[in-house]
Amino acid sequence: MLQGWTLRSGEDSVDIAARGALVTAWRVTDSSGTRRDLIDGYRNDEEAQRLSGYRSAVLAPWSNRIRDARFVFDEAASDLGPDENGVREALHGLVADATFVELERGEDFVQAACQIAATDAYPYPLQVHVLYRLWGTQGRHRLELVLKVANTGQSDAPVTLGWHPYLRYQGPRELASIVLPAVTAIRTDPANIPLPGQDAFVDLSENIGGAFTPDQRVSCLGQTVVIQAPAGLDHAFTDVHRDNDEWVRAYLRHGDGTEVAVEFQPDEIARGVGVFQVFTGEPLEERSGEAVAIEPCLAMTDAFNRSECASAIRLAPGQIRSLRAGLSFSESASSSLSNDR
Repeated sequence: MLQGWTLRSGEDSVDIAARGALVTAWRVTDSSGTRRDLIDGYRNDEEAQRLSGYRSAVLAPWSNRIRDARFVFDEAASDLGPDENGVREALHGLVADATFVELERGEDFVQAACQIAATDAYPYPLQVHVLYRLWGTQGRHRLELVLKVANTGQSDAPVTLGWHPYLRYQGPRELASIVLPAVTAIRTDPANIPLPGQDAFVDLSENIGGAFTPDQRVSCLGQTVVIQAPAGLDHAFTDVHRDNDEWVRAYLRHGDGTEVAVEFQPDEIARGVGVFQVFTGEPLEERSGEAVAIEPCLAMTDAFNRSECASAIRLAPGQIRSLRAGLSFSESASSSLSNDR
């Protein structure tokens, strides 16, 4: 059994592991009394030890990959090294296997923290703080994360953040769709690293075929991308836009008519800054393709090596970088594609 915390609100509950502060389950009870498991998380210690897929992990001090596990920041070169399989991709930061210590806890929330010590590979000491809060009353079903990283060192540090929730399909995957508030896809090489310069960016309103094949069933409607029957995807989308309340929202519309909104509040939105990554999970060791990751990230893959992200990743001593994100379950999908609510 994974050690951590269980939060409760009304009849809803969420399990959070102390290792990595990742979500392992989110259960809601709908108006008919049906109990729904919305998150496909690690089910036991063995799965969690492998970290296959980084299921519902918090991602800090970077998300996704870094080209060849190397970067240069303020003229200082860093080598993050290969993983245990010899792969040089520096996947998803430094806290997925860290132990988070409880700071404060109530029935429906928990705050926890860990430290990132300076090393030769990443010589920037940081403090990482998470707050999870659950709502499950008065017809509201919501899980919110506030992820904060403080630079506790004496020099600027490269820092960007993300979250990796895996959402279980409710109903057949073939009837599901994803709606994204974006107009640009990020093209990558075979190692899933964005192509150099502007070759990385494809305007989907003009050239959907430049990024996707017909069997991936991706279309662009105005300022919105729609993916039908999600499959075969590990793609990022940028040039996102906010709703009227300043949140950026993507939607997973399930085959049974229900919906989960994936929401975040980026401080900055620009090309490569403010991103949703969509991963349909076919390569996973466990439960391949049974859930989809819709990942809100402050910056694109390989952000430490991208000029588009240079100002967005810089964190001065004493400063804090935050990612506020949430998941909201609705029993009926929104009728509009505009995402303005």
